[in-house]
Amino acid sequence: MVLSKKIGGDMKYDCIVVGAGICGLSAANYLATRGKLVLVIEKSNQIGGLCKEGYYKNTRFSMFGAHIFHTNDPEVWYFLSLFTDWEFYTHEVKSFCNGRLWSIPIDYNEIGDKAEWKQLLLEDLLYTEYSKKMWGGYYDDIKDDAIGRVKSKIRYFDNRYFKDKFQGIPTHGYNNMFLAMIDSKNIVVKLNESVDINYIDRNTPVIYTGRIDALINQTKLPYMTMGFIPVINGAFPWSDKYGVINFPQDYDFIRAHSSKILYNQDTKDDVIIYDYPRGRGPICYPIVYNESKKLWREIYAEVHEKYSHVIPAGRFGLFEYMDMDKAVRSGIDAALQVLKIKENFYDKH
Repeated sequence: MVLSKKIGGDMKYDCIVVGAGICGLSAANYLATRGKLVLVIEKSNQIGGLCKEGYYKNTRFSMFGAHIFHTNDPEVWYFLSLFTDWEFYTHEVKSFCNGRLWSIPIDYNEIGDKAEWKQLLLEDLLYTEYSKKMWGGYYDDIKDDAIGRVKSKIRYFDNRYFKDKFQGIPTHGYNNMFLAMIDSKNIVVKLNESVDINYIDRNTPVIYTGRIDALINQTKLPYMTMGFIPVINGAFPWSDKYGVINFPQDYDFIRAHSSKILYNQDTKDDVIIYDYPRGRGPICYPIVYNESKKLWREIYAEVHEKYSHVIPAGRFGLFEYMDMDKAVRSGIDAALQVLKIKENFYDKH
């Protein structure tokens, strides 16, 4: 349903947040704890965005791929720690390539056949083939950025995928963390609702975390969907040993993870999630390269001119590849902009 009545103004909301993912909820809570009344509008039937979780019996699983929180930003870590305890988890990723299993990043101690190692270095199979499979026809446009995100130097006695100071998974899951974030008298959440931005009072700041081109009724910016297929008690090679494995050469799926291992669950059943690039599923990634970023800047300027009260935020609003910590930071930064707007308003009145 589209909200078709005037929002803001008479209803006295200090801010409208469009989108109840980790970015929007971070913004809403940051404002609410500072005394601002916030309305959060979410088009789906559940908060949490791509971090939503489901349950099979008592096994928790991530509906849209593996989510391991990691950051070097202490403010972001301590902010989220207000709403959850953490299972401290060091993420290790394996990749099945050239008929054998490799650590990502590559561990020098795994190298046996020097000729095979030389081939891997020369052809960069572990990274190039993964990126080609992931991005398909856009690979040539974004290859430098895509490979740069996943590639890292050889390591010695260190199989950690992330080197961030803070790493973990919410002890009781992301769903419960998000519920704690909206547990405030100053936050109103409306689910199964969309909003026409023209119905929001222009004196009410809007933090918008959806795809920005939709604000001007366009779908010009390229985004990639992912298909996520859960299989109860399924299996993939080594699924009884490793939480996440990449498959750059084999199978239609590019990645698979075991919910039991990834979330350290002592449960009878497992839920295996298979990730299919460009499959039927939610929009997950902006496809960022020179031309698409130029187009985003043009759309951003048009949105700002038409809707000066709108603050784009998050992965889709700012058209950036963001890990979760950067999305939280984006939400906090957007909230700070709202506080500045309110401060200037009160100074004038």
